[in-house]
Amino acid sequence: MFCEQCGKDNKETSRYCQYCGAQVVRSNSGGSESNTREVDKANGDKTTKVIRNIVVAILIGLFLLVLVPYVARQDAQKSILEDIDNIESAPVDKSAEFSELKGNLYRNTKYEFRIKFPEGWDIKDGDGAYVLKKAVNGNHSISVAVNEIPAEYANITNDIDTIESFQTIEEWKDEFVQGTKEGLSVTEMEVMNYGEAKLDNEPAYWVKITMPYSVLDTTFNSTQITYQIFKNNKFYTISAGTLTDEYASAESHFMKSISTFVTEDF
Repeated sequence: MFCEQCGKDNKETSRYCQYCGAQVVRSNSGGSESNTREVDKANGDKTTKVIRNIVVAILIGLFLLVLVPYVARQDAQKSILEDIDNIESAPVDKSAEFSELKGNLYRNTKYEFRIKFPEGWDIKDGDGAYVLKKAVNGNHSISVAVNEIPAEYANITNDIDTIESFQTIEEWKDEFVQGTKEGLSVTEMEVMNYGEAKLDNEPAYWVKITMPYSVLDTTFNSTQITYQIFKNNKFYTISAGTLTDEYASAESHFMKSISTFVTEDF
């Protein structure tokens, strides 16, 4: 059965397209088919918009972590997240009862993941609504954000297994760039590289960008690499960055830590 949204073939029993998430429309007798198709398409469009806005909100929030000093960062991130339409998901639960920290190994039992941060870095709660945990060392920062799809969309996203199911790498990258530019009110940004990879043996998208940013009278360049996967109705976003002239020396620490990210079933 072909999806009328993206044109790809799905199983006859599919209710929703495994590629774009739109509801699959079956032929009906009578004159209601057109109305049904329009309603289903509207619902699919709304779902896609909510999911993509969540992606953009997370990425913008994470980029702020290495661009703005602590006090200014909190205010800027809060403002940006509040301005994005249709973000209806709840903030992450940072309760200590769900967190385990043994040395540099952090585990969260509610959101079912673990990650090893670089040894000797300062590990603390993340800033903003979605950033659950972060590790910092001077200007270097590695953060983990988690976002669950709102319950009202669970019946649709349960048929979506990976990030590739509803968004191409090009779409994901373009929305990251556009959303970050609009959210931070900047015009200059260079996408250094982007692509597809595996994280926890799951399909992941990643992008590496650099951009100038001004705080008060100071302008500096920041470089950040961000990975994102979608699993069990959750987005997991791992982002690492620092000042551009320090990135080369920090990159091995970033990539080693990112590669240890694993989801777990408790």
